[in-house]
Amino acid sequence: MLAFLSQNFLILMVALALLALGCLQAWQYHRRALGKLNQSYEKILNNMLDGFVVQKADGSIVGFNAAAHKILGLSEDELLGRSSIDPRWQASREDGSPFPGNEHPAMVTLATGQILRNVIMGISSGVGEKRWISINSVPLFDENVANPSHVVATFQDVTQSRRLAEDARQARERLELALKVGRIGIWEWNMLTGAVYRDEQIYAMHERTADSFPSNWLDVLHPDDRAHMEQQLQDCIQNGTVMDAMVRIMLPSGGIRHLRSIARIIFDNVHQTRVLTGVNWDATEQMEREERLQEAKTKAEEASRAKSDFLANMSHEIRTPLNGIFGMLSLLKESPLTQTQKEMIHTVESCSEGLLTVLNDVLDLSRIETQRLHMEHAPFDIQQSAQETVKLLMPQASQKDLPLLFTFDPSLPRIALGDAARFKQILLNLLSNAIKFTDQGDVQLVFGGESRDANHFEYRIEVKDTGIGISRENQHKLFQAFSQADSSISRRFGGTGLGLTISASLAELMGGRMEMESDLGKGSTFRLILPLATAQVTPLHRVPIEKPGPEFQVNTSRTILVVEDNKINQIVVTSLLQTMGFMDVDVAEDGLMALQQLELKNYDLIFMDMQMPGMDGLTATRRIRERVGCPPPMIVAMTANAFEDDRRRCFEAGMDEFMAKPFTKKDLARILQHLDQRKAS
Repeated sequence: MLAFLSQNFLILMVALALLALGCLQAWQYHRRALGKLNQSYEKILNNMLDGFVVQKADGSIVGFNAAAHKILGLSEDELLGRSSIDPRWQASREDGSPFPGNEHPAMVTLATGQILRNVIMGISSGVGEKRWISINSVPLFDENVANPSHVVATFQDVTQSRRLAEDARQARERLELALKVGRIGIWEWNMLTGAVYRDEQIYAMHERTADSFPSNWLDVLHPDDRAHMEQQLQDCIQNGTVMDAMVRIMLPSGGIRHLRSIARIIFDNVHQTRVLTGVNWDATEQMEREERLQEAKTKAEEASRAKSDFLANMSHEIRTPLNGIFGMLSLLKESPLTQTQKEMIHTVESCSEGLLTVLNDVLDLSRIETQRLHMEHAPFDIQQSAQETVKLLMPQASQKDLPLLFTFDPSLPRIALGDAARFKQILLNLLSNAIKFTDQGDVQLVFGGESRDANHFEYRIEVKDTGIGISRENQHKLFQAFSQADSSISRRFGGTGLGLTISASLAELMGGRMEMESDLGKGSTFRLILPLATAQVTPLHRVPIEKPGPEFQVNTSRTILVVEDNKINQIVVTSLLQTMGFMDVDVAEDGLMALQQLELKNYDLIFMDMQMPGMDGLTATRRIRERVGCPPPMIVAMTANAFEDDRRRCFEAGMDEFMAKPFTKKDLARILQHLDQRKAS
């Protein structure tokens, strides 16, 4: 029996040992499996982008993942054990007010067992910056315990998304403000569903509500605009083009409002029409402003025309008596005179020339302002033009014992394309001023420049003087019409103040500009920068004659008719012609009388005034050119109308030459010489 028990006990012990070994192996297996599971859970938690924390019933943190301390900006040691009610969080609500710790989602969940979702809270991170997080909190309960023992809180960093949302909100507010201030409304028409969206500005500019707005927008348009607008919309829809149209709408109050409507089609991925979207802009004020501007422009143009007409009439009325003065002076100078009488005549002649200069300056300014100044574009010798101008002013400089020096770089191109007369006018103005305002020293005309390319050269022409100079505060007045640097200068030196204004304008019309440098009491430098095309051809120069002489005899056998209504000018012209040897000179007082004279006698040459009572000179010239079977006479315009348009109208009517009043015997001889040359050729 003892042996039996002993044997069975041994078996039992072996069985128990085997059982214990199996249990141990099973426990070790489950432990390893649980460890792997925990590692998987930990790996999952640490790979989460959302923060994850576990908090005890007192709110202290006992567990967290890697994202938690990254979002919160705290190290593991700083995070472990920190409670939700810790003031270091500096928690705040979305409106900026403090977020009490006991109202923290985790604390509310621990207190109530409720699950909270998407609670927005601002906290101070570990690096001191404000972070915004969206928190979810879930309670954990122990078995048979009513209150949560732990809470799990997950959260996302929404700082960037809130910043973007805030930027979008501000942008939207700015856009809404801009649309409101600019009176711009937005609308959309879903062409698949027929749904129409209009913002508040659309309703406001139409003075309608959503309920009172017609279903078809075309119904609110002005009847005269509907067909055009419908066609615009159809083109936009069918062709995919942007519609941009002005349209009028009818207001419920009976008024009319101007809108600018811009729209385009938005397509889906397969280019099927989705939405016609557009904006309407209240352009009523713009249209009214444009109408006012157009009205003002019309009035300004009318005023400009009235000014131009006034100047033309003034020119005519002044030139006509001036012609009598110049003519009589020419006749007087050829009569026996004492020295005193000659000096008196010279004084009258000088004053008359001064008056004519003022008149020509005013007319030039008027032509420039009304864009009626014609600029020639022909080859001319720029060096010779300058030399002629200097020669013309030599007597003026000699009277003041001033050297007038001229320097022309021989490497500069001499032949340029431009208006030689206007170029000489600029030089004449600049040199005249320099001589006028210089008492000691000298006046210099210096030519320089640089080539732009093979066919263009930029001339830099300087007029330097050692005169009175101009102060800096007065230099800005120089190129203003009727202005001089100092009113005292006007009293001492005279002048209208138009010379520099006209010169600067002429330079601009020729594609150049004027510059100046000046020191008070030391002198001035006026610089003309003139880019001109250059040419290789030699320009033709018309050599003026001083008077008919042995080298050229005027054909005095011509029969001449003077058509002039002014009695004094009749006497002047006939007398001047007679002193030149023309004895067969008749007079007609207007165009009709001239035609009657031509029926009785053939004339070789007719001097024709433009403005006359009855039939004017232009009409008379056309009638003369229409005559058949009679030798055509040469016709010279002899008029006080000195505008370029007047010259053009004379030539268009059939005249051969143009002579502006006042003219001298020298001018008359020049015209007769030219006519003889033309007839001979």
